[in-house]
Amino acid sequence: MTYGPKLCVEDAGDIDIGIPGRSVQHIKQSKYLGSIVSDDLSLDLDITERIAQAGKCFGALKEAVFQSPHVTSETKNMLFQSTVLSVLLYGSSSWAVTRRDITRLVTFTNQCQRFMLGIHKFKQQSERITSNDIRHKLGNLETAEDSLMAQRLRWLGHLERMEDHRLPRQLLHAWLPSTRPAHVVRLRWKDRIVKDLKMVGLTSTWSQRT
Repeated sequence: MTYGPKLCVEDAGDIDIGIPGRSVQHIKQSKYLGSIVSDDLSLDLDITERIAQAGKCFGALKEAVFQSPHVTSETKNMLFQSTVLSVLLYGSSSWAVTRRDITRLVTFTNQCQRFMLGIHKFKQQSERITSNDIRHKLGNLETAEDSLMAQRLRWLGHLERMEDHRLPRQLLHAWLPSTRPAHVVRLRWKDRIVKDLKMVGLTSTWSQRT
């Protein structure tokens, strides 16, 4: 038996890929550069892994930083963004997130922010403390959704500055000679970018070229 590289495919029974002297193993998901790639292109497993890793990072600093009364809210904010949030959103610049994905990320960050201020969920509800109030107390900490948008726009800037022969730039402006299904389909990364540009008030012909 020989072992070769792993490949994610939708239906392993319909595809037969061979490499001289090696066999290709068909799997449902694989990890590449720390990100989990699924055969259905969903982000469920990857986001689950990111939340787990970010939770470990938060837990490692919990007693020394986030739970300490001797550390200011501003310092907690800076450390949260540079450590926990960075781990949580690793690789997110290329994510084509759904509303459910965003909700999972926002829920995790909200839990961390409440913990940093010592506010339990019951106290938040009984005293009508909003998530915006909590972020304001932490020094206007941005939401996970805003951070995601910033990551996407930053990556778009890198792509647009690339030379035309670079593969990432070619794929950005590539298209398939086929129509998309009539029923509701998942938003592509390009669709998210168009929404992001409108959200920040930027208008350009970028979407027309893609």
